[in-house]
Amino acid sequence: MTFSSEDAKLLCEYEQKFFDMIVKTYDMLEQLDEARDEEFWRVFDLIEAAYFEIKTAEKNYFEILTREGGTANGCSLYHELEHGLYCLDEKYRAIEDKVKRFSLKSM
Repeated sequence: MTFSSEDAKLLCEYEQKFFDMIVKTYDMLEQLDEARDEEFWRVFDLIEAAYFEIKTAEKNYFEILTREGGTANGCSLYHELEHGLYCLDEKYRAIEDKVKRFSLKSM
């Protein structure tokens, strides 16, 4: 599948944001585990906001990918989550689990 240069650029940007935000946010989980009371909720709010950025980047990535008939099978984002070197799938699930566990907002 061939993408316009603008779409290819956007795909790269969304993919990079997705990966960067997972790594950055995962590191905050340890802070959350050590935080108490008001500090806990301050850190959690940061994690929750980052989670929504991750989900938005993922959504935008797949919208562009599939708009022209592409599929998630074999795409680099999917491959990295399933077989990547950085265990992003585990980190992503840990973030998602924590947000779902403590979120006061409906998901």
